[in-house]
Amino acid sequence: MSNKIKLAFTNFVFTGSLLSTLGAIALVLQQPFVFPSLGPTAFLFATKPNAEITSARNTIFGHLVGAICGYISLVFFGLTNTPAMIVSGISIQFILAAVFSIALTSFFMILFSVEHPPAGATTLIISLGILHTIPDITVLMVAVILLYLQARFVNNYIANKHR
Repeated sequence: MSNKIKLAFTNFVFTGSLLSTLGAIALVLQQPFVFPSLGPTAFLFATKPNAEITSARNTIFGHLVGAICGYISLVFFGLTNTPAMIVSGISIQFILAAVFSIALTSFFMILFSVEHPPAGATTLIISLGILHTIPDITVLMVAVILLYLQARFVNNYIANKHR
């Protein structure tokens, strides 16, 4: 088997196991522990485990910046009690909230040196109303932390033993 196929298979198992754990937690607790921005975060953990972009600082604080900026946008544009854009329909308020949230997230991730591109998806998940309550955002951040801890455990204790 070629190295590329081995690497692809390893990444398949790694990312699948990371999200499977969060999926099990989501089923048991009936909370949104799985959401779109975790996919690219898991991919980065599998492909760039020692890069700055996957450090605790960048991962956790990058998603936190995204979550806060997404929520600020919801509040600013009066959307906190509006169903998600995919339910309520496209409106100028949601478009402006999305644009503002991404611009704000980019600004603060660079300002605080916590660049983590998947956090851009986190801000959109919130600013478009998909996850929009403080309890939802708390679960989202707990999921990010759990994903990070799992990835570090797998990389540090399991993967290193088989290299």
